Amino acid sequence: MEAAIDHACMIPGINKNLAVIIMSEIGTDMSPWPSQYNLVSWAGLAPGDNQSAGKKKSVKISRAGVYLKPALVEAAHAAVKDKEHPYYAIKYNTIKKRRGQKRAIIAIARKLLIAIYHMLLTGEKWNPTDLANVETPTDKRRKYIKKNLSNSFSQLENAGMLPEEIINYLKGQFLDLEASAESEDDSDSSDNDSSKGTEASADSAETNNSESPTEQPALDSDSQTDLTLVKDKSAAS
Repeated sequence: MEAAIDHACMIPGINKNLAVIIMSEIGTDMSPWPSQYNLVSWAGLAPGDNQSAGKKKSVKISRAGVYLKPALVEAAHAAVKDKEHPYYAIKYNTIKKRRGQKRAIIAIARKLLIAIYHMLLTGEKWNPTDLANVETPTDKRRKYIKKNLSNSFSQLENAGMLPEEIINYLKGQFLDLEASAESEDDSDSSDNDSSKGTEASADSAETNNSESPTEQPALDSDSQTDLTLVKDKSAAS
């Protein structure tokens, strides 16, 4: 299993000890599992589907995988802290906002197991790519978003809002997003600085201030173009 263990160590958060535990549980032959969903369910990382009369009662994971699950959870904690490969950290922060910290960690552990499954099945290296990026290129997604923005603008006009009010509302939304992003960056930097001495914190603060831009536009070029097109369309109508 040495080759498979070294292959699994390519994934962020998985060291040799964790890879040994994982391989000892699932092996190197993925043929017993018809798909990734069967393996995830066998490991006890699949959400529950407890429904009655059309109402979902519980989505708790099962108690299966008493040895495999803790190893994957430990790997998930390490993966979300890996600064060289922020893929899982981005996924974790996105899920955490909606579902909470515990469920986000379980989701990352599930993603790690799925990655191991496909790497052992196909022999490919770790190279994460979202399915949406593969099925829908960036250009098509931009056209789709622009079309939705135009339709939403028309619906707001039909509801009685003036074009200027809609544009000001969109600008306010962008400003709120930028302010929240800046506050998160400031809180992260303050947490990192608090663990160091006063001199080190002062140096890091100066470095962060010198690297961060002093001014940011309220809207990017694509958004300004979209708003201009929508405003011209409304004026013509």
